[in-house]
Amino acid sequence: MKDLFSFNEVDKRMWMGIGAVVAVMVLLLSIFTTTSAFYYFERLAIAIVEMFIPGYIITKLFADKLEFTEYPSIDKFLVSLFFSISTVQTLYFFLERMRFEGLNTDEGVNSNKLVIFVVFLVIGSAVGLRIYLNKRKALDADADDQAS
Repeated sequence: MKDLFSFNEVDKRMWMGIGAVVAVMVLLLSIFTTTSAFYYFERLAIAIVEMFIPGYIITKLFADKLEFTEYPSIDKFLVSLFFSISTVQTLYFFLERMRFEGLNTDEGVNSNKLVIFVVFLVIGSAVGLRIYLNKRKALDADADDQAS
């Protein structure tokens, strides 16, 4: 669980890359459009929270040492993006289809609340599963110590 709050060199490089891409996108979008730069920054921040943070937490908790290529920062970014899309978007789709509400509701407000709920549900489930697995591992180690 302590690994969730420790950032190694791979994590730092990945977050610096994400920050640089966001800065360039906000700069380019604010130069070539008439909308405020804060609008685009807000949209990109929401996209990162919705489509990256849950997968990053899952990756950090369960597959922190994962490497496919010689670029571990890109590997971690892609795996985190995959986990976020596969969990958050899938759960959102099913919950959206299962809602039983009237036709007179404000869909934008309800959708935002549902997305926030799904993000917290995914993060909470991942953290809860990690805590459960750590406690089970500790109990199994204690049982092995007592048996020998």
